[in-house]
Amino acid sequence: MPHGLACVVRDLAAQKWIFAKALLEESGLSREVDISVHDGTLVIAAAGRAQQGWDEAFRRMVVHGDDELLDGDVETSEVFDQASWMWK
Repeated sequence: MPHGLACVVRDLAAQKWIFAKALLEESGLSREVDISVHDGTLVIAAAGRAQQGWDEAFRRMVVHGDDELLDGDVETSEVFDQASWMWK
């Protein structure tokens, strides 16, 4: 398994990580990645497609009767929108 150093480049707008080309090629990572921290370790993985698996998850929710609105009273939101929100 290849390993190597990475460095952080800081500028006014952001911090950027620079990795060795061999690491990136071996990993198969593309332009977008998911980054998380688990037990103090930075984990970088290939980015999943947005909403990947949602269709199947929604089907399972319907089968289990778990497709009800959590907030129940939707009118509360409408009252706020009409009374407190400034529409332009």
